[in-house]
Amino acid sequence: MPLELNMPVVKLVTPALQAAQPSIWTAEMPQNINLGKFLAQVAITKLATGAATKSIPLLTDAFQSFTWKINGTPNRTRLPYEMFGATGENAVDEKNNSGTVQYFQGGNPITIVGSMTPAAYGNGVVTGRTIGLAPVLIGSFEDMMLQQVLANNTTTVAVFGLPFLFSQDFRKSYKAALAMALPSAFADANGNVTGNLGGVILEMAMNPMPAGAGQFSAVGFAGNVEYDNTNAAQGSTIRLLKEKRLSKGYNALGDIEVADQIKNVAGEALQFVLLSSNGDYLTKVVIKQGNGNKRTQTWEDNILSLRTSGVNVDGISRSQFPIIWDRTDDPTTGLPMDPNQELSIVATVGLAQGQGALVGTTIQINTGIYGAVE
Repeated sequence: MPLELNMPVVKLVTPALQAAQPSIWTAEMPQNINLGKFLAQVAITKLATGAATKSIPLLTDAFQSFTWKINGTPNRTRLPYEMFGATGENAVDEKNNSGTVQYFQGGNPITIVGSMTPAAYGNGVVTGRTIGLAPVLIGSFEDMMLQQVLANNTTTVAVFGLPFLFSQDFRKSYKAALAMALPSAFADANGNVTGNLGGVILEMAMNPMPAGAGQFSAVGFAGNVEYDNTNAAQGSTIRLLKEKRLSKGYNALGDIEVADQIKNVAGEALQFVLLSSNGDYLTKVVIKQGNGNKRTQTWEDNILSLRTSGVNVDGISRSQFPIIWDRTDDPTTGLPMDPNQELSIVATVGLAQGQGALVGTTIQINTGIYGAVE
């Protein structure tokens, strides 16, 4: 069945990490496939702290950013915490795409006997299944429980499972899932490959690896692709959900226009915009296109609307405002971009509870736009 083929990615470039300067690692996808997912396995080792504290490896210890380049041009860029974990973008679509983690100390998996009953979450009763023998979702309650039982002053290895998604089968039709896969080759009417996109490469900006207690000391990386052998028609335009990172500064409470940072290209569709601040509340968003009002929603209105549409909003804080047009993850349901119809997205910044002044200075604007590969 399409998109159910699987093979390892063998073109990995992972030079030794430097103590004082960043490095670049790359994973090049196989040629001439229809890419559905890249499933990475990452092992991060963090040394004992030398004190009565825990060594908890994090993705941000090793990784600065992930960028998907196609024929050398960036088409997707995200930071680790923006993608993975209970509050990451993957989780907004489906919590099971948050990524997974499993902890080891002394070569043994860290486990705890836990209960799935509500009472156990409140009073600490631990009976029932063993948690930790298999990976758990990053940032989940189970993850927090396992971190609590890690031994102090002990080297820890965390093995992460990281899904990078192109074709996504949740909350959408099978047809729509196929539409969002990334074909990397063109074929004629007889199925003969006539050309390709060039290299499809995941570029990873890696942090320096300083020596010392409590620092990360090793990173292992491997991955597989899920794919099929469908090719794009010769002469056609290959489209992709492109993900860009933008930002807009602010220095006062009130309304901030953020759409002036978004490129408005004819023929493309705005799938989502995820706004976030560094602690200030985002209380309302007003969206207009041309002379027409598209949405006016408070944070509460938006969260309720998204929840009733099947979007996972459990990890969304009041410092985040997800604007999702493609609620079925179908590229045909995004907001059509039109340079002749000015797009306006005005976010209202308010004080966080208990704060007497602004906490942050920047609104992060993460976009998903379905359009031609760049």
